[in-house]
Amino acid sequence: MKKTKLLLLLALLMTAVTGAWAQDAKHLIKATYREQTRSLEQPLPYATTIGELYEAVTGEPFSDLISSMSALEMPLNGITSNNTSVASIGELNGASTPVTVKADGETTVSLKFGNYAQGIYLSATSPLYVTMKDGTKDADKWTVKVGEGQAQALPIGGLKEGDAVTLTYSGRLKVKGVKATSDAAPAEPVEPKFTINASGDQVKFAPGNLQATYNGSAWSWAFATNQWDIIGNEAANTSINGNGTISGTGTVDLFGWVGANSAFTGAAIYGITNSTTVIQYGNTADEALKSDWGNTIGDGWRTLTIDEWDYVLNTRTTTSGVSYAKATVNGIVGLILLPDNWSADYYSLASTNTAGAAYTTNEISSSDWTSKLEAHGAVFLPAGGYRTGATVTIASPNQGFYWSSTSSSNTTQARRLSFTNVGMNLSSGTVRTRGHSVRLVKAAE
Repeated sequence: MKKTKLLLLLALLMTAVTGAWAQDAKHLIKATYREQTRSLEQPLPYATTIGELYEAVTGEPFSDLISSMSALEMPLNGITSNNTSVASIGELNGASTPVTVKADGETTVSLKFGNYAQGIYLSATSPLYVTMKDGTKDADKWTVKVGEGQAQALPIGGLKEGDAVTLTYSGRLKVKGVKATSDAAPAEPVEPKFTINASGDQVKFAPGNLQATYNGSAWSWAFATNQWDIIGNEAANTSINGNGTISGTGTVDLFGWVGANSAFTGAAIYGITNSTTVIQYGNTADEALKSDWGNTIGDGWRTLTIDEWDYVLNTRTTTSGVSYAKATVNGIVGLILLPDNWSADYYSLASTNTAGAAYTTNEISSSDWTSKLEAHGAVFLPAGGYRTGATVTIASPNQGFYWSSTSSSNTTQARRLSFTNVGMNLSSGTVRTRGHSVRLVKAAE
């Protein structure tokens, strides 16, 4: 990474007269594991191992975690992260497996113990700071204001890219228009924030649809690599038996809305089944929690209620007035959700906030999606069709169905978001055995 620095307007004047300068700041990595958060100062990109990362976050030996896992949960059968794809498992069930935290980004490292998955959420920033060059005369007489804030003595830290500062020498010789910036590598895509209710609570969406992978003996859970990824008619999506197992191996992404029952155990609790039989057990108060797929990932992920889906699409107020748009992204049709602070300057979208718009209204390449939309927090819900029993249907025009955690008044049905090339619907329920897509959310920081 190139040297992070402060670019000053009137730089020649300032360095000649004052010696004011900016130096590299330490980079702050914030890690959250099992609702415990710690801040680490490390150079970026920060290359570490799973074991070291776990110990830095928790203060506990990684070997203690391994020894505490039950026989059913062992061994550690998968480690992935948004920044690094890990193909092999190192010593001590992953203790030496590498992972990289990139500059100014966010990632979730997922540790998978049999059917149990736990994520370590990481966010990294590269703050700038201002200090006086060594040997500067009367260095203690300089103060700095950040924006309209109070004057502070140098050095100060925690400046973000674009922060405007004003330097003052003994209350005079003000220099305006100074900007904190960086020539570091481009920032990782920011996590989107969406208001979900009248109280102003915000969430961010998972980086892709939920997927479950069977390795021949156990299931593991992860998010799709790209937001447009769908499994479709691939064999694993259609070969699951009523107890949530398949022949061989494979990945699925269409899940039934089911609850805990003697007929549904293990992974089948979360809808990995092509059964067409609905088990009756009523609309109890905790029923939706049994079908909240966020429990498969942990770390605060959950499924939106139908009222929250409605608020995101139809009620919240955004900076640009745009909430959603139909689109084709990298050849896959679906629905784009725009975050609260979306600006029309980021990308020109047509027929926004129009449920009846066609997918062809906005045709977006993978590069434009990554650099111009996803980088500013846009979310894409691909139209992955639905599964009835062992049959996956991706009709033309393609249909997208996303479960909510809200049950229906009919005890055999639950509520969902559905959309096609000509419309969108939040009101209807559907039979709980039908396989739909799942996109999780978690509270925004």
